[in-house]
Amino acid sequence: MALTVFLDNDATATQRESVQQRLRSMPSVEGVTLETREQVHERSKVDFKDQPDLLADLKPEYAPELVHATVTDSLIAEAIEAVMTEVDGVDEVSLRIADVDPRPSWIGIIVRLKSSATSEQRAAIQEAVRGLPHAKSVGFEDRDAAY
Repeated sequence: MALTVFLDNDATATQRESVQQRLRSMPSVEGVTLETREQVHERSKVDFKDQPDLLADLKPEYAPELVHATVTDSLIAEAIEAVMTEVDGVDEVSLRIADVDPRPSWIGIIVRLKSSATSEQRAAIQEAVRGLPHAKSVGFEDRDAAY
C-alpha cells in the first residue's frame, strides 16, 4: 500500500527527519523518501500540463513537502496511518492501495474515539459500523490493546 505523509507548511528540518525516521522504524514499511516542495512543484507541472489556467497559479511555495513510503503488510497499514497522523510536523496522511499482487482479500477501517467517549457512544458507533454494507465483523480495542 502506498503511504503519503503531507508535512505541515511550517515543519522544521528536525520534524521532517523525525517523520522519516519514525516510518523507517516501523515494521513492514519500506522505501521511505522525502519529496521537496520543488520536486512536488515540478511533478505538478507535468501532471497538469493540459490545464494551463491551473498551472499559472501553481507556485513552489504552495506545494507541500511529502514523505512517501510503501507498507507491505495490509493488515497493519491503517494502524501505521493512524500513528503517523499524530506525529509532530504532519498535516495529513494518505493511504491507498498500490498496484500490488496479490491484492488484499479484505480492507478494514479504524475508528478512533476520543478518550472521553462514553460506553453508550462506543456502542452507538459499533452499531453504525455493523450497519455498513459488507461489514463482516466489528471489534473494539481499548488504548492498551491497540498499542
